[in-house]
Amino acid sequence: MTTYFPSIDTNELDFNEDWLVESLDEDSQIVTFVGQGKNQELAIEMPYTVLVDSSDSLSVGELVHLPKELFIVSQEGDAKIDDVF
Repeated sequence: MTTYFPSIDTNELDFNEDWLVESLDEDSQIVTFVGQGKNQELAIEMPYTVLVDSSDSLSVGELVHLPKELFIVSQEGDAKIDDVF
């Protein structure tokens, strides 16, 4: 399994840990999440469109759970985001 964090072994990631909403950029429609706990040195950005159902309710400083599948990269190099949302 390959993730968006190729330098981190998948056994070192905590897929159950929440992620902090660090920023919401309305112009670029990008949400930045920062890891917590074991993931505290990681960050991931994704478009609002990935989070269509919850983007209206996201707020900076909020802790949210991101599904494990969101971090997995398919063999073609594309995330399996459509499988999650």
